[in-house]
Amino acid sequence: QHLSLASGVALVSESYVRVERGARIEHLQLGDGEESLQHGSTYALVEQDASYKNFFFNLSGTLHRRNLDLRLAASGANGESYNLYLTNNKEHSDINTVIEHLQADTTSNQLAKGILDGESKGIFTGKIHIHPQAQRVVSGQLNKNLLLSKKAQALSQP
Repeated sequence: QHLSLASGVALVSESYVRVERGARIEHLQLGDGEESLQHGSTYALVEQDASYKNFFFNLSGTLHRRNLDLRLAASGANGESYNLYLTNNKEHSDINTVIEHLQADTTSNQLAKGILDGESKGIFTGKIHIHPQAQRVVSGQLNKNLLLSKKAQALSQP
């Protein structure tokens, strides 16, 4: 669990997660702070028959950038990423995910949703890389955004 409640500050954070064989981890990250600048990166390595679920919620902030680098390293590895960003006024939220399927018989799923108001901006960039030796991979990615004003912007780069 990672919690950032900041106001009027810049925060840079990194998390390193290794999910051992057969283990299950749910990792909750919350970003909040009306006048904060936050940049966070999470690096996760998932071993055989293990599962990693990442939940990131951005409730407010002048600028939030969240990176997820998820590596599925052995058969049976599962990785999931769920993101929700709520922006208003001139806030900016940027979600960047990279999922690497390094071996056969791995699975992944990504879901990113944004609710944007005012002149805010939300960006989702998602990349799924299936390596040549990674056969029989099941992977999904979905990004949906709701614009509540004519000046709000949502950019998706799946």
